[in-house]
Amino acid sequence: MASSYPNALDTLATTKADATVMATDHPAHHNNLADAVNKIEAELGVSPKGSAATVAAAVAALIPLTQKGAVNGVASLAATGRVPIAQLASGAADGTKFVRDDGTLAAVTGGGAVVDASTTAKGIVQLAGDLAGIATAPTVGDGKVTEVKLAPAVATKLNAVAGSTIATTTPTSSTSAALSDDFNDNVLDTAKWPNSAGASEVGGRARLPCATSYNNYASASTYSMAGASVSVQSVTRPSAGAGTTQAYLEFSNASGSAAILWGNGELSFQETVAGQAQTAVNITFDATAHAYWQIRESGGSLYWETSPTGAAGTWVIRRQKVAAITFANSKFLFASGYYGAENAGTVGVAEFDNFAAVTPSNAGLGLANAGTIVEVTASTATPLLVPTDASVAFLIGTWIEVYQAGTGPVTITPADSSVLIRERENKLKVAGQYGVVGLRKRATNEWSLTGDVAPV
Repeated sequence: MASSYPNALDTLATTKADATVMATDHPAHHNNLADAVNKIEAELGVSPKGSAATVAAAVAALIPLTQKGAVNGVASLAATGRVPIAQLASGAADGTKFVRDDGTLAAVTGGGAVVDASTTAKGIVQLAGDLAGIATAPTVGDGKVTEVKLAPAVATKLNAVAGSTIATTTPTSSTSAALSDDFNDNVLDTAKWPNSAGASEVGGRARLPCATSYNNYASASTYSMAGASVSVQSVTRPSAGAGTTQAYLEFSNASGSAAILWGNGELSFQETVAGQAQTAVNITFDATAHAYWQIRESGGSLYWETSPTGAAGTWVIRRQKVAAITFANSKFLFASGYYGAENAGTVGVAEFDNFAAVTPSNAGLGLANAGTIVEVTASTATPLLVPTDASVAFLIGTWIEVYQAGTGPVTITPADSSVLIRERENKLKVAGQYGVVGLRKRATNEWSLTGDVAPV
């Protein structure tokens, strides 16, 4: 009989144990076996087990068809021979999107095209105009730079090296806070307030318990009020009590003092000369309109002012008079206390904020002075301020020449203690009219001074 394999399994007769005749004759039996073996070989092919140990092991290693296109299975192929997009990412495919690493489809920024570079976006830059070379190594073409865009300090140095005429400039006007404190660190700064009593900082404010001893914040007596101003914000006043509680701002020196004093519902604008109180000017206190207090000097006159915000343009002059006191070696002070019969347990505290003492305009150096001759023509003493690197970032190596054209002495003055002026004998003043000195920046906040110098 012919073999039924592979459509069905054959039931081939086996050799009988006795000598009786088989259902099929012997030759036919051999033919049936040969036919079955041939079909098995045709079905399995050559080397059906491959690298496996057995054919059964090779079959077991195959991926079942049930895993094709299934979760945790394998991808199938479309008629194009590619994996269908639905098996790669989720989302609606429209031929313009790309597959993100989170398995979703997303549109290409710029509508699918790579955009030109701008100041805010990366993109294509064409190697044209000033640019040459290749994409991985662009260069600036020979002779292509037609306009140099340099910082003033660099440009003036280059002009000097090239032999161009060195420009003559004047000092740059500047104002600076001689003393300021916002009290935000909640720690009394004894470097600023070395003579204080009963003072503390709480919640970003200066706090002074109202007491008969008049607790206070007090600076050193080293400041000048000439052309200067001193201001503070009055946040909280003590309770009115019996009418003798007070809080005030003052500057004072050996010649006298000027003060703005709160007490008994009023603000009093006062001046004391040689220990004698002068006639004051008083107004009814308004906590909103009079939140900030300021005393300033200008042209020999004193001004007592208030403001609701402390901003420029909001100050209102409450009193003005020709000063009867001097301004050198002044101390700044604000205080709170009482002088009458008060209940010490209920008078409370005074709180102040945003203290600022601002010096007058000073002659200072700015970037425009780099690489130039600075002529000082003043007839009065002039401190020429050398700024910190943080305020004016001169390049290291910057050279500035200073010429005293006027009769007023010129002193080279560091803006603060972080600025070092190096001179062999610590002579920081121009020797006299027509004298010339040179400044060279040699480190971040360090300058060397040479030339016609004299002791201060």
